[in-house]
Order: sequence, then structure tokens, then C-alpha cells
Amino acid sequence: MHCLFFNSAGYLFAGTGIGLCRSVEPIITSVDDSFSEAPQSFLLFQNYPNPFNPSTIIRYAVAERSNVVINIYNIAGEEIATLVNEEKPAGSYEIIFDAHSHSGNVRNLGSGVYFCRFSVVPKAQRDLVLKDGQTDNYSKTIKMLYLK
Repeated sequence: MHCLFFNSAGYLFAGTGIGLCRSVEPIITSVDDSFSEAPQSFLLFQNYPNPFNPSTIIRYAVAERSNVVINIYNIAGEEIATLVNEEKPAGSYEIIFDAHSHSGNVRNLGSGVYFCRFSVVPKAQRDLVLKDGQTDNYSKTIKMLYLK
């Protein structure tokens, strides 16, 4: 089989080295648009793959326009990289962290445990200060394992 495609009527066609085959009945296809809706909460998902070598995908969701900061720290608590530091509209995002070099600002890292910290301050609450002097924000940290 060399190719597969659907026509506008919903029939599936398969191209082979000796001919073309068509499905007997139209095949109903649809796109799940639930992912097009804005997330209902702030989320940081576990990176994938984990353990990783040399790169991993970090997925996160922003419920409303917010300042988003994603930092990577080593086991000693030293900041290794800032992956995101900007205002983001509501939506789902992913970024790739490469242990060899991320945007030229990460040195080659040794095998070990690293932490990814996701911090969010919603734009609507950015200037509000709670009684204890802290802003109302969301923060989550995940553990990542890099194996050389």
C-alpha cells in the first residue's frame, strides 16, 4: 500500500502498486473539537518521555490570560533554564526541553534529577495582593529524570 485518503463523500481509497481500492461504504470521520475549548484550570502535565535523553516534551494548560513562567532546576535548586517567561492567552501548550541545548542558554547537563516549575499569575489578578502580601497564583513542580 502506497497511500490512503478520504474523498469529500467519505469514501476511503487505498493506492497500491497494482491499483486503487475504495471502501464499500462511506466512512464517517470527525474531529473531536473538545481540545479547541479553553482549559478550565491551570495544569502542568508530567513530561514525556520520562526518563528522557536528550529531550522531553512539557505540556501545560492556561485557563485564562496569564503571566506564565517555566523554569528548570537541578537537584541543588540552581536554575538551569527558563523555558517560558511571557503572557499567554488561555489554551494548551507544549515546549521541548533539550538537555544538550535549549535556545543556546543551557549547558550540557549530567544525568540526574531535574525539576520543572510552572508558575502562573492570571492577568485579572496580577495587581491584586492578598492579606498575607502574596499574589493569588498557581504553581506546580514536576520531577524529571535525565539519563545520558
